[in-house]
Amino acid sequence: MAPVSFSFPPLPVVIREVWQHNLEEEFHLIKIAAMTHHMVSMDTEFPGVVYRPANVDKRCLGKLSPVMNYQIMKENVNATNIIQLGLALCDDHGNLPNFGTMSQYVWQFNFSDFDVYTDLQNTDSIDLLKRQGIDFDRNLEEVFDMKNMMKFCDGLYGGLENLSNTLGVQRVAGKCHQAGSDTLLTMQTFRRFLDIYFKQKSESGLRHNGHLLARFQCVLHGLEPNNYFDQFNGRSLIAA
Repeated sequence: MAPVSFSFPPLPVVIREVWQHNLEEEFHLIKIAAMTHHMVSMDTEFPGVVYRPANVDKRCLGKLSPVMNYQIMKENVNATNIIQLGLALCDDHGNLPNFGTMSQYVWQFNFSDFDVYTDLQNTDSIDLLKRQGIDFDRNLEEVFDMKNMMKFCDGLYGGLENLSNTLGVQRVAGKCHQAGSDTLLTMQTFRRFLDIYFKQKSESGLRHNGHLLARFQCVLHGLEPNNYFDQFNGRSLIAA
């Protein structure tokens, strides 16, 4: 008789909402999870872009120099308050922590720093976050950047939603533009991205088309160091 194999459906994913009253309890769980789940994905939600260069068309922002992009980002971050932070951890096999339960978990931290009634904000961004279910009244709550890495992979473009769809990764919990849901989708998409594009193994690590994965560490899209692209193809990809 042939051996019988059993296939169990994946555990459902639960987004753990973190507030002031349960902060220490959730930190304790995260510390436990971090002992065995070493890959981390994070996502933040801010009240949108409030400062842009007055003499630069919106469609040309992506062509600015890294120095200018950093300055714009810095001014916007310093002028606004964070709304949410999402956190997901997984082990070497892509499993989220389950703590021996019948669910897997990611975290969504809600910050009270942002006041929707008085703080500086981009109204379009706030309206979008409201439609995605963020309750602002109740809130009164090793690094790789896929956007950068996508430039070296044919056929990939757009934001997280488009990339995940292209790679066949489905959102399994929450809604887009919610920190907990986005951070989980980011982690799952990143793992799928590595599985597809960085399959070449060498003594120095994983590669894609000869590009060493380690070269992408700590480099953010739009904030690339000087001559960053020269190491890949001998010329800069940043538009003048």
